[in-house]
Amino acid sequence: MSPNTATRKLIIIIFLWFFLCPTLTIACDVDDFIYQEFGQRCREIGIMIRNLKVAQQMNLESESELKIKLLNEWVDFYLSHGKESPGEIASISNSVWQTTIKKAGNNIGLLAYKKIKPEAADKAIVPFELISQPTKFARVYDKMVSWKNALSRKLDTEHKSSKKWLENNIIKLNRMRFELDRENYPNEYKNITNKIRNILYNWQMANQSTGEALKTSIKFSILEIRHELKNEFNRIAELVFFERIN
Repeated sequence: MSPNTATRKLIIIIFLWFFLCPTLTIACDVDDFIYQEFGQRCREIGIMIRNLKVAQQMNLESESELKIKLLNEWVDFYLSHGKESPGEIASISNSVWQTTIKKAGNNIGLLAYKKIKPEAADKAIVPFELISQPTKFARVYDKMVSWKNALSRKLDTEHKSSKKWLENNIIKLNRMRFELDRENYPNEYKNITNKIRNILYNWQMANQSTGEALKTSIKFSILEIRHELKNEFNRIAELVFFERIN
């Protein structure tokens, strides 16, 4: 190859680099790259929790080793990220981040030392797997906002109005049940299913009365149900990095 030919090829390569580089930079933003690393770390913690869960369920010899690895990784993760939420997710305040992360860490400890059953490991898995999936996180966040708005609407204890309020909130809760799906989070799916079943049963029982007794029964029942739904909302909020309600 002649020197002139080599020079021309070098010029073409430099030309293409300067014109393609901005496109490449946009496609691989530094912040995106950092978040991808962070997300991958969260996914790996989720996998470690799942592995320990299986080891406990099957009484595997690897349980002790998996426990030590998980606890070490959790401590390292908390020291690095426990105080501040990922800057890329503006919807998570530092206080909400700290609440959910501390709760997740507490559940990791309870699982590691067998203070909860392996099936309850979902409580530790959900936060890490959710935060590693920005698209799903945004979808869950929107559903929690919608549910919060439904819960916050003024509650009229009149029968027809109460029924409509209840139906709307059960729909919102059911949507969260399908986000915490049976295949990936069977225990959480079961918990929400049982909560819906119990609430609807209590509502059905309240409707057994007639006349003035029905009005009184509906009033007390819907107020109790609202309290139950708020507690369930706050329980789920702590799993999915959402602010609790009073």
